[in-house]
Amino acid sequence: MMADALEIKFDEQRLKEIQRLLREIPNALPKVMSRGINRTTTSARAEIVKRIAAEITLKQKVIKKSIRTEKATITRWMAKILLGLAALGIKAGTHLGRKEGRVPLIYFKASQRKKGKRKLTYQIKPGEKESFSGKPLPFIATMKTFRGVFRRVGKERFPVEHIYGPSVGGVFEGTAGIAAEVQQSAGEKLEKNIDQQIAFQLSRRRTA
Repeated sequence: MMADALEIKFDEQRLKEIQRLLREIPNALPKVMSRGINRTTTSARAEIVKRIAAEITLKQKVIKKSIRTEKATITRWMAKILLGLAALGIKAGTHLGRKEGRVPLIYFKASQRKKGKRKLTYQIKPGEKESFSGKPLPFIATMKTFRGVFRRVGKERFPVEHIYGPSVGGVFEGTAGIAAEVQQSAGEKLEKNIDQQIAFQLSRRRTA
């Protein structure tokens, strides 16, 4: 497993057994492997989204946009789940890309009220509201095409810096247990999905 990614691939030691089972069915093996791996990848991606959503306040639809998959094909029997690299509805190469996939703080329940001092609050973890101290105080504003949390760099109105929270990939790697447990679960589901695909191919042969 690599940083910010999860690989879904089959144990090569079992491959010979599957080849033997499907030896009389033309082109069955590539279909079995690619379909089984891709079904497992879809399931693993959903599990990652659910586990990360339990750790931080990001909505699942935002987490999903920060995860992309590279599916298996009939010639490449491996899939990857990549985290924290996809844009959140913002053009690639803008502020999100420059911050290595970190999610803008505005997505973490950032809010600001104009009663007295403008106190801005946000929540990274559920139930743990946080705020900023010191000056200059951050503020929420819409800059051209996106809304975010900003802070002035100096005494002048501009320039300003865009404030970010953690990346989805960072939460995945940094939260104890998530990566290992999802990887183990994916391995178990992969076995079942491959077996289902084998059974499907064998049943088609019997009814042909």
